[in-house]
Amino acid sequence: MTAVSLIDYAQGAGETQSKPESYLNIYERYFSHMRDDAVTILELGVATGKSMLMWSDYFSKGTIVGIDLFPPGSEMPTMPRNENRIHMYRGAQNDTEFLSRVSNEIAPNGFDIIIDDAAHIGELAKVSFSHLFLKHLKPGGIYGLEDWGTGYWQGHAYYPDGRRFKEPGDGRTFLHQIANKALKNAPVEWPSLTWMQKLLKPYQYVSRFRSHEYGMPGVIKQLIDEVARSDWSSLPYGTEPKEKRPSYIESILISPGVTLVTKSRSAPMG
Repeated sequence: MTAVSLIDYAQGAGETQSKPESYLNIYERYFSHMRDDAVTILELGVATGKSMLMWSDYFSKGTIVGIDLFPPGSEMPTMPRNENRIHMYRGAQNDTEFLSRVSNEIAPNGFDIIIDDAAHIGELAKVSFSHLFLKHLKPGGIYGLEDWGTGYWQGHAYYPDGRRFKEPGDGRTFLHQIANKALKNAPVEWPSLTWMQKLLKPYQYVSRFRSHEYGMPGVIKQLIDEVARSDWSSLPYGTEPKEKRPSYIESILISPGVTLVTKSRSAPMG
């Protein structure tokens, strides 16, 4: 017998209107092993509350928490069998004191899954992520950032932090171009250097690659920096810094529309 999929539950709740099937397929892949567990889920931005019904049906033993500036309240189409497992709060995603109060009340041991489907504005998403990921997401837990592509949109009334998109490329100066052309077949490691090679060497293979850094894409690119945290060093290559810590992020899945960030099992909480 084929198990009922998350898409089936989403269609039953009418949630496919706001969560594309591509998102749901990814969630199925990452969450299916937990569907029989007593998980705790926090979703930021729940609109009519249909996603909460979807989660409560999919995770039959789960506790579902929703936060929204304009929660549905009594008009939310709750199902009697799920009422004691669904909790709705009114508040802002960048109110860290409020986020901690809700988290400590419902999930004092941390959430298994947190999904940001709220404002889709980079500066707001970063505040809630920075606070919730370390303080209120369990080690090994998953944090989802939905609709992160809004940071590429210009002039949108609801997503004001988009800026002119820059096509991928590089920022080579004249000296970069000369160095890469003149030293095209030269080795990276030099046994000896002429005066001209010494002059050009600092410009060989060190161009800055341009990319879009505004809004949600900028937040996700900062998370990539965190993944490489153990490689950070302001000291010369081969010199170990006195203090070095592993990344708080185990892995990141970046896909069109939704990004999933898995917290390292060795990362702290609280």
